[in-house]
Amino acid sequence: MPASSRSMRRSARAARQETRASLESVRTMDVHTPEARRELLSQLDTVVRDHLRDACGVSAASLTPPEVPFALATTNARVPPTLVADVLRKAGLA
Repeated sequence: MPASSRSMRRSARAARQETRASLESVRTMDVHTPEARRELLSQLDTVVRDHLRDACGVSAASLTPPEVPFALATTNARVPPTLVADVLRKAGLA
């Protein structure tokens, strides 16, 4: 792998740390108004899709929730595909 590709790709550890920080940000969001809840769900959708990309190698930005389990089946990812699809589906309803 060329040096430029290695420097562009983040380590799994960096990806996990970023995901944890993003989830903590979502956890501390205000959810007292419908607009705030929609924003929280939008952020959660982004965090999940970014994690799928960074940790699982699945380009999930344009996948629909039903497509996610099929995409994960092509990887060695240890994430529960049905749970991921459910979270994305619920986030998309907001």
